[in-house]
Amino acid sequence: MKDALNSQPFRDLPASYTLRRLVRITKCRWKIEQDYHQLKEELGLDHYEGRSWNGWHHHVTLVMLAHSFLILETLRSKNFWVGPATDAA
Repeated sequence: MKDALNSQPFRDLPASYTLRRLVRITKCRWKIEQDYHQLKEELGLDHYEGRSWNGWHHHVTLVMLAHSFLILETLRSKNFWVGPATDAA
């Protein structure tokens, strides 16, 4: 365990962090990496071959919009969705 805590991602964290918090941080990082992989593989984030900033910005914006749509559809299909007109309580 001591070697794992000395690895690169944990080296600069405060010593007061609990194991539970370290696990949560690691899971967040894993989710970010999974989302980035989905953006590249399924939605074409890495397919842009243009040369202008405006074109790149337009491409990335549309890919992020598509990713947001897919996440919302996934949540809605799993009944995790709370619509804006319904009460969360």
